[in-house]
Amino acid sequence: MPLKEHVQTSTEGRLPIRGKFFVGFFIAAWITTSVVSLFLANSLLKGAEIGEDVFTVWQLACSIMYGILVTKVLRLHKLSELSRKQIRAIVPLSIAYLVKELLKYASLGRVSVNLFNTIRSSGPMFSIVLEILCFKHYPTSGIVTALLPIVLGVTATSIDEMHASLQTSGIFVQGVGLVAAIASTAINNAQNIYSKLL
Repeated sequence: MPLKEHVQTSTEGRLPIRGKFFVGFFIAAWITTSVVSLFLANSLLKGAEIGEDVFTVWQLACSIMYGILVTKVLRLHKLSELSRKQIRAIVPLSIAYLVKELLKYASLGRVSVNLFNTIRSSGPMFSIVLEILCFKHYPTSGIVTALLPIVLGVTATSIDEMHASLQTSGIFVQGVGLVAAIASTAINNAQNIYSKLL
């Protein structure tokens, strides 16, 4: 490609100053409404009996409104059309994300946040196992050796956390929370592996 054509194509994709101003304005407006919503949530949830769902819907509505303003009204960014192949690739990722989030909140409702975060830290172990299963890529002995302290630490901490939490809830509730946390972590790493396969 000649240099002149390369310079032309590299400058064509840039936003004009006006476009940059509008994008900056909408980002600032989005941040402002998010911060205002958080302060309102803290004050109104304590004083009045307004559910958290109202503020979640408000933030979602603001995000949609700014997205429509940027793409449809001001036409700063053109929406791209998705092909059937792209949709077929996105749908499993979306479903996995939804299931992962449901399992995460199911786990957080049954086990402590410390236990959940401890299990989430075992993510590299799940990545190694999934890479072996999907790519037949076996890790080196150095990687396996580096994972041993993580696995042992997660196991010891999980047992200690569950033992400390058993006074507040039963073993069945703790077990369901533990399985949900492990499944959420595994699905999170499976999403990463699946996106590598695309």
